[in-house]
Amino acid sequence: VGAPACWPPEAVANCTQGGIPTLAQVELAHIKAVLARLGGNKSRAARILGISREGLRVKLQKNGQN
Repeated sequence: VGAPACWPPEAVANCTQGGIPTLAQVELAHIKAVLARLGGNKSRAARILGISREGLRVKLQKNGQN
């Protein structure tokens, strides 16, 4: 079974579980896609993602992102 078309390509590219990305991989890829679409605006991204600005910062920091 292939990856659903809605899975972010970078999450699928980094799969370690038989071609299935982890939830953390999909989450990080989605966050990065939202940030890219919003030109890096973290406040807007947090609002759209339904998390606080601090929550977004923690998620990015946890995954080595800035």
